[in-house]
Amino acid sequence: MMPVPPAYKYAPVILVVTVSAVVYWIASSVEKDMPAPSSVGRIIDEAKRAVGDVKQALEKTRRPSSAKKRKPRKAISEPAQNPIAGESFSLLDDGLISRLRIIKSSGVVAVFNSVESADDKKPVLKLSIKEMGAGKNDERFASGVIDFIKPVRVRNFRGISITLKGRGVKGFGLAALSKKGPLFFRWDFAYNSGFHERGAYSFQFNSFDLWEYNTITRKYTRMEKGPLPEKIDQIQVYLKAGHLANQNSGELWIQSLALQDYK
Repeated sequence: MMPVPPAYKYAPVILVVTVSAVVYWIASSVEKDMPAPSSVGRIIDEAKRAVGDVKQALEKTRRPSSAKKRKPRKAISEPAQNPIAGESFSLLDDGLISRLRIIKSSGVVAVFNSVESADDKKPVLKLSIKEMGAGKNDERFASGVIDFIKPVRVRNFRGISITLKGRGVKGFGLAALSKKGPLFFRWDFAYNSGFHERGAYSFQFNSFDLWEYNTITRKYTRMEKGPLPEKIDQIQVYLKAGHLANQNSGELWIQSLALQDYK
């Protein structure tokens, strides 16, 4: 690399002095020789300002690069966080459940309880049918019942999601019950076929069959249209004979159960 001439570092200063002297001489001559109209005055003012601008520009060239002021970078704004699509509320919390029990038809041998999952050692609910007994398929059933300590408010949730694992099972039924006086309103969904060992499902309340059950007369009445539940007193997961591969025995593990939103 060629060496820098000794006078190189003084070049900016020499240039400033030279330009300033020339401009100042021109401005002084014009001001002495003729009365400056407004246009000439503006030219002189602009010339003086130009000298100042040149001085400032050259002053910046004298500063080392490390001393240059850098414009602060604008902070990168975080992307707006949208509400999580499909929010859920677990119904298997120990603080919600009062008891587990089973309702079954005559002659059925079945158990519904909490057990440890063989997959991850977490607690799950197990509905086990050892003997379905004799009779018509629609009349033979076992239903695992989840009673809550107090009614669970549905709020803005519009359905129920459930994750299952089964053995010897090709379908299942799910129902949400809400009590009002002597009446139970039952939102019922029967998934009658297509289940293979395990699956995750989500059912909106408006796709459920709605029934009214009178606890005094013990009769169900099918309702064509009705409101969505405001609260849930009880959940039932059930198996009928037609849900079982051999129509006699089968097991169902409930790994998750939650109120579900669909945003």
